[in-house]
Amino acid sequence: MPDIHATRTALRCPASRKFPDGSDYHMLPMLQDTTPGAEFILGDSLDIAGYLASPRATGLDYSSPHIHDAAGIAPLSTREATAPDPADYAHFNTRVDATFSAYVGLIAHLRDDLIGAFADAERRAGIFRAFDTGIAGLAIAKLYAQKERPFLEGQTPSYADLVVGGWLRNVSQLLEQQEWAEFCTWHGGVFGRMHEILRRQYWEVR
Repeated sequence: MPDIHATRTALRCPASRKFPDGSDYHMLPMLQDTTPGAEFILGDSLDIAGYLASPRATGLDYSSPHIHDAAGIAPLSTREATAPDPADYAHFNTRVDATFSAYVGLIAHLRDDLIGAFADAERRAGIFRAFDTGIAGLAIAKLYAQKERPFLEGQTPSYADLVVGGWLRNVSQLLEQQEWAEFCTWHGGVFGRMHEILRRQYWEVR
């Protein structure tokens, strides 16, 4: 993780997010094209998705219940786009980040003042139950309620699905094993199925 800042700085790739104090928050991914005469680097996942011409998904009007209260835990993207399709993705990305970031203390101790709160078993159990409720809108709205298809557009994931899938990957690795097993049953198991399909089909890097 410490290498991310140094790498982006060395490549002159500006940060796409800011901490509340205005300092740069460097993160992955990055995409660099080294073709002679056409060199460029992209450091925002929305720009990368546009470059790769990811098909636009439908139903991206998700509204996070935590859009106004998660920024103090982890910086949210302030990336905006003028074209309609990227703007939809930017809106969706920020709101999915807000929802999962609100419970990030369950999966990663980012701040010393969170460690005690989430280490207490009773309080942790309460926050875990709140997590179930907090992601309900994403699971049971028109987005992922259709059990016959794992992704927004059917059998092939769009950029929006990968936004959710990235968070599912983090949750799967960093929740307690018993908590993750329970998470996979929430809301008809919609996220458990999605995670498993992404794991089987797309996680192998070649």
